[in-house]
Amino acid sequence: MESKFKSDVDSIYREVGSVVQASQHMEYAIGFSLTLIRQLNKGVLPNEMFDASMEKFSKSTFGRLIGAIKDHVDFDESSEAALMAALKERNYIIHDFFFDQPELIQTIEGRAQLLERLQQAKEVLHNGYLVLDGITALLMKLNGLDLQDVMSEVRSGMEY
Repeated sequence: MESKFKSDVDSIYREVGSVVQASQHMEYAIGFSLTLIRQLNKGVLPNEMFDASMEKFSKSTFGRLIGAIKDHVDFDESSEAALMAALKERNYIIHDFFFDQPELIQTIEGRAQLLERLQQAKEVLHNGYLVLDGITALLMKLNGLDLQDVMSEVRSGMEY
């Protein structure tokens, strides 16, 4: 019985971590897009300047980042709704998820409900990320960046 509880709770924690990671990907995508917007028609951005720009954006909250990108990109209604829903989901999971209905973690059915709620949050975040992914890809193209080249450079920086 206790091992089932531990297994279920571990799954919940793992899914919360997945939501956190997804929201961090979105924050990075917005910072990257804002960096690309600032560099439009200015040529190649040196690595040091890129790093400084990304560092600056890394200090902003998710909500402020969404506000900043909305200042530069005219999102259609459904795209803006997807971003705002992602922000709402992220904030709920980070700030309220474990305290909203703490009794749910005590039962098998409750833990199943928590996992289902986390799956819903991940789907909402994914929809928001798809909006950002399209913007990022377009901005990369406008800046003369090839996605495969960038990914190769990222991968080479991750090799140990």
